[in-house]
Amino acid sequence: MKRDWGAGMQNSRQAYVNLALATAAFAVAFAAWSMISPLSHQIQADFNLDNTSIGLLIALPTLLGALMRVPMERAIAGIDSGLRWPDRCA
Repeated sequence: MKRDWGAGMQNSRQAYVNLALATAAFAVAFAAWSMISPLSHQIQADFNLDNTSIGLLIALPTLLGALMRVPMERAIAGIDSGLRWPDRCA
């Protein structure tokens, strides 16, 4: 039996609250994330890191996020192919 996850959420107040909270969380995360590069010189001095370590500090989280997206999407698609991606996140 398939559930219709989106039936009760399309125009409900909870959907708008979820959207506002998700947008605010994304903005805060992006602001914190974007501070790594400008602070890299201070981090390098505080922890005595070389240039390679600073490059990894800046690039590795982005690279891992891009690479982990593929297996995560495949795992979610394997759960129930009848649901769409936004329905799984709600």
